[in-house]
Amino acid sequence: MAYHRLSAEGVAALARCERLAGLRALDLAHGPLRADGAAALAQAPWLGGLVRLDLAWTEMGSAGLAAVLGSPRLGELERLTLDNYEFDEESARVLADSPRLASLDFLSLESATFDSATLRLLAASPHLRPRTVRLDYSDLGDEAAADLVSGPLLSRTRRLYLGSIGLSEDGSAALLASPRLAQLEFLQLWDPIGDVGCEALASADHLANLRRLCTNRSEVGPDGATALGRSRCLGGLVALSLNKSPIGLKGVRGLADGPGLPALEALYLEGTRPQARGVEALVRSGKAARLKRLDLSENGLGDPAARALARLAEGACLAELDLSSNDVGPEGMKALASCAGLSRLRVLTLYQNRIGNAGARAIVGSPHLRGLTSLNVSKNRLTRPGAEALRDWPRRRSMRSVWVDDAKVPRSLRDEVRID
Repeated sequence: MAYHRLSAEGVAALARCERLAGLRALDLAHGPLRADGAAALAQAPWLGGLVRLDLAWTEMGSAGLAAVLGSPRLGELERLTLDNYEFDEESARVLADSPRLASLDFLSLESATFDSATLRLLAASPHLRPRTVRLDYSDLGDEAAADLVSGPLLSRTRRLYLGSIGLSEDGSAALLASPRLAQLEFLQLWDPIGDVGCEALASADHLANLRRLCTNRSEVGPDGATALGRSRCLGGLVALSLNKSPIGLKGVRGLADGPGLPALEALYLEGTRPQARGVEALVRSGKAARLKRLDLSENGLGDPAARALARLAEGACLAELDLSSNDVGPEGMKALASCAGLSRLRVLTLYQNRIGNAGARAIVGSPHLRGLTSLNVSKNRLTRPGAEALRDWPRRRSMRSVWVDDAKVPRSLRDEVRID
């Protein structure tokens, strides 16, 4: 029922509806529920059966939140969404002091508004211990982020989403240094981390459980990437995203040559400018051979990097490779198609390169790309002969997706080739 226009009277009618007995999940997001609608909802006899409740963007205020969370009819929720809520001290206390929320596994407060006092109340809650917390776009800043880890709120949290919350490099470093994060398995942090934050990460013994780290535009430089590459504390990390950070050749070499990250299976380096020599370093170090997913998109790498990747030895684990927007031409594609180290590849994304008809024929004729299930060669200067080669490729019939989109390929032929 998201994006509804229910009035308080409409909510009251829902609350009286006997057919909703046994209801387990209720989504009233993006509707003007307000305080009177929340008060009506609090009277629903079926409220006790809910385990999922979404009240995002509902403008219900402190009184509305108190009515719902204070209702004696409310059962033990597992998931609660309060995105875009403007917290004051009263509403924060309602959320923090509700014993019925001790069962929460998932708490989403995306785009919510806090000050330090309200966040300290939540952090100190005697009840809230969710395993997943979403605070994306909440504009906390350094002081509020420090308050977030001042109490036990995150002591059991395994998945923490902090996309664009207004941290500085020093604020990120202070947050990452907190032992309150000891249970984390997944962390999304889309604020400046920089080299200072990476040093904090690399030396954080309490982050031994971290499995996936997702950053974006986080100003990680060569020294920060090198610190991660040598870290002895991130031995369980299987996925690392450093997209849109100025890592460059030196940083990728540091990642590749460092003795750390032994469990790494997925590496995302979109827009990090590693250069062909950085790709060579990854391949030479053996780390690329252990990866199952590698994203090198938007780096303008060209054929030299494709040839470097083609040096992957037979037995490499790579299953997904993204080389979008890299200026790979026919010769680079021929090198990749001849690589025995890509025999396990299942997903190949080559959007916006220049492989042309010769590159398409190299894919079709490759003895090593027979396991592909997904191929994107849109915007690659293909014409009718290249598209026809892909259309007639016996492997295509067993694939889940094939994308071809070039102006010189007739639309009817594109439709024949495409699988989606």
